[in-house]
Amino acid sequence: MKKALLTVITFLLCLVTILGGCAEKPLSDKEKPEIIRVSYNYRPLNLQALVGHRQMIFEDGYKQDGIVVDWAELENSDIIAKMAAGKVDIATSLDYISAIIAKAEGEDLKIVGNYTAFPAALGLVADAEVTDIKQLQGKRVALEAGTMGQELLLKALINQGMAASQVEIVNKTASDALNALIQGEVAGAVLPEPLLGKALSGGKFRLITGGEGLTMGQSVIAVRTEFAQKYPGTLRRFLLCAKESRDYLMENSLDGVRLAAAKNEMSREEVIRIMPKFSFQLNISKDFRSQLKETATFLQSQGFIKPDVNISNLINGLVDTSYLPD
Repeated sequence: MKKALLTVITFLLCLVTILGGCAEKPLSDKEKPEIIRVSYNYRPLNLQALVGHRQMIFEDGYKQDGIVVDWAELENSDIIAKMAAGKVDIATSLDYISAIIAKAEGEDLKIVGNYTAFPAALGLVADAEVTDIKQLQGKRVALEAGTMGQELLLKALINQGMAASQVEIVNKTASDALNALIQGEVAGAVLPEPLLGKALSGGKFRLITGGEGLTMGQSVIAVRTEFAQKYPGTLRRFLLCAKESRDYLMENSLDGVRLAAAKNEMSREEVIRIMPKFSFQLNISKDFRSQLKETATFLQSQGFIKPDVNISNLINGLVDTSYLPD
C-alpha cells in the first residue's frame, strides 16, 4: 500500500514539474494559436518580466499545448502601433495613459490586468539652477508624449496656474530624454527610475516634482479584443503565468534584484533602494475604473480625447477583469 501511494505521489510531482505551475490542465479553447506575440520592457523596473523570462514560466506554461511565446522588447510608443497591425497580441507593461488614448481613438484593446504601479518612481527633473516649475516657462521639456509622464507635467503646470502651451514638449523615449537633458538640448525631462536616479546622482540636475498625487503611474497588461474573444483560455493561462512570475518575485526578491542590476547596469544596492517605489500587482481594484474615468476626463479636458466621447462607456469597454485568476 505504501509503495503504491509513493508511486502516485512521485507521478503527481513529475506531472507538476512537466506542466509547470501555470499549466494546470490542457487549454479549453476550441482553437489554439500556434504562437502568442507578447511585448515587454525591462524598464523602468519590471522585475516580474525579468524573472518570468529567466525561469521560462510562460514557455513552460504553454509547452503541453504546443504554443510558442514570441517576446518582443518594445518601447511604449511602438506597442500600440504593433497591436493595431496585429503584430502584438498581448502587451505587458503598457502605459495606462497610452491605453486610454488608444481606446478613445478606436483601437480595439482591453486592459485585463495590472502590471506595475510606480508614481513615486517618476519625476520631473531640470537644471540645478531651476528651483520652481514656473522657471521652465518658454523652455523645452523632454518626455514621452501620450503617457503618464505627460500627465505628470500637465498636472504640475496646472497646479502652478500654468498652461501646457507655456513649455515646449519634446517627444522622446525616457533614455533619449535623459541624454537630451545631459547634452543641454532641453531644460527639463520627465524620467522614471532608474534613469531618474542617474540624472540626480551628479548634482547637475534637481528634482522639481515627483509623480505622487499627479499620476497613478500604472502600467497594465492589455490584449487585442479579437485575440481575447477567440482564445479566452489562452489569455487566462497567460495571466495565470503572470501571477506565477509575480509570486516567484515576491518569494525570491534577491533573484529579481540580481537580474535587474545586471540588465540596467546598476549596483544591487541601488536596485534595493528604488524597489519600494514599485508595486507589483496583477489584480484590478474596485476603484480602478473610477480612477481611470477621472483620468480620462482630465485627458479629454486637455484635448487628448474628442469632446463627443462618452468617458463612462470608454472605460467600461476598456477594462475587463473576467480573465484574471481567482
